[in-house]
Amino acid sequence: MLVIRDVDTFVGSDARDYDLAADDVVTLPATNAEILVEQDAARRV
Repeated sequence: MLVIRDVDTFVGSDARDYDLAADDVVTLPATNAEILVEQDAARRV
């Protein structure tokens, strides 16, 4: 995933804490990735 805007810290479905900033390239659990895409906060790469 490419994060396209800063995201507040959240706990993922894998119980890990995520603190994402714009331009981060990350691998996330599918559930969390879909939410970020729907919120226009990230896109798949």
